Amino acid sequence: MTKLARTPILVFSACVIFAELISASERAGGAQSEVRMMTVQEAVRLTLSHSPEALVAEAQAAQAREALRESRSVNLPRFYTGTGAAYNNGYPLSIDGAAPSIFQVSASRPIFSKTNNNLIREAQESEKAGKMGVESARNDLALKTASAYYELFQA
Repeated sequence: MTKLARTPILVFSACVIFAELISASERAGGAQSEVRMMTVQEAVRLTLSHSPEALVAEAQAAQAREALRESRSVNLPRFYTGTGAAYNNGYPLSIDGAAPSIFQVSASRPIFSKTNNNLIREAQESEKAGKMGVESARNDLALKTASAYYELFQA
């Protein structure tokens, strides 16, 4: 990683550390500002909680979970209710041609749809990739923050 590429990471980490120190001093009362050392764990935790990259990765993982739920719903049975009557000018008949009933319930479910099974498998793989993306983004941010903390410590 070149020094030019590390500059935004260093600036971001320094801003996070500086903002935490300011907020800590304001909580202490302002006049009695106390300087304290921020640990690596605190810096990583703050970066992960405030980073837009981690939030975007979590949103993409949530979208993949919802896509999986939607694709699974295709194979669930569907229930229909109603009277089954349709308007006509003569004797009232149902859409099927039988006498109308007061209450009617019917169900349907697709059986052995290879297309639906493939869509579900695709959505499952997408969900796995989303989970890995969140872990990867969090690990990458933790690495960048720890290396920036180390470089600030060396400076």
